[in-house]
Amino acid sequence: MKKILLLSTFCIFIFIHRGEIYAQSYPKGIISGQSFLQSGSDGKAQTINITDFEDEKSVDSVIINWLLTKETSPLYGNPLAWDVIDSIIYLIRLYEDDFGQNFAQLKSYNINELKRLYFLDKDSLTNYIISPDNLKSNPLAPLEMYSSLITFKSDTLRGKVYFDLYCNMKSLNLYIYLDGIKKLEVWEFTRYPIIQKYISNTDKDEITKIYKQKPWKKVSSKSIEIACPFRVFNINQKDYLIDVSGQSYQLQSTTVEKTNMKPVQNMRNSILIINKNTNELLLIPESKFLEKSSLSVKDKITKFSKKIKVNK
Repeated sequence: MKKILLLSTFCIFIFIHRGEIYAQSYPKGIISGQSFLQSGSDGKAQTINITDFEDEKSVDSVIINWLLTKETSPLYGNPLAWDVIDSIIYLIRLYEDDFGQNFAQLKSYNINELKRLYFLDKDSLTNYIISPDNLKSNPLAPLEMYSSLITFKSDTLRGKVYFDLYCNMKSLNLYIYLDGIKKLEVWEFTRYPIIQKYISNTDKDEITKIYKQKPWKKVSSKSIEIACPFRVFNINQKDYLIDVSGQSYQLQSTTVEKTNMKPVQNMRNSILIINKNTNELLLIPESKFLEKSSLSVKDKITKFSKKIKVNK
């Protein structure tokens, strides 16, 4: 398997040869600081594009390509889950080695550093993208566990696995939905307070305590039937899940409850935008966002997006 870096579009290319692991099939966007990040697809793989709102420059610069080509089989799904906190983007990448083993990793990049290196130094940008310093968790146990079961022991667990990544100031969580048994699992990344520097470097006892734990711990497992795929987000200090049917749920420590909001229509043809600056949730038709016009990205969002209220 070859790793290729091209300077064209900021994309994460991920392919799984066998099994049934799926990420979201409808795109999301996040406004954070002066950056707008948007996931989508180029027809072969899911992508993340960055636009700098300050001067409307599109930092569509980096392709990280873990493209797997196998002579005897087609290319399969391209799972990608990501979220942003402050100026840091966290993303989950899955890939398969030459022996058919599936692996999952949690990586992070500083958005401002990506933009700075793109405009100033392409070689340094390449080195930053492939640097092992950006690796936060290896392996990513929750997804690897199910990937292995589905790929090699399909008689043990049947059905699809959907997932999304979510982070706030306190925690980074991975939400995994097992469609075959209708359960939503929540996994917490235990190293997060140290990575985000929420724990002082001088607090050696607390750091030692955290590193004695496994990198991931299961927080909860809830029985629920939702339409997949889905997105998880936080509005006004409350966690929500919205599925592809437009139904929203409030996520609590022990329960998942439907909100009283009328289901949003046309989720599959829209981009869900989470504005972390204003704590708002927006929905914009994908056709309006992608159509060629003289409008800037920011203007398109302002003109064509609709606010969604999910609070109970």
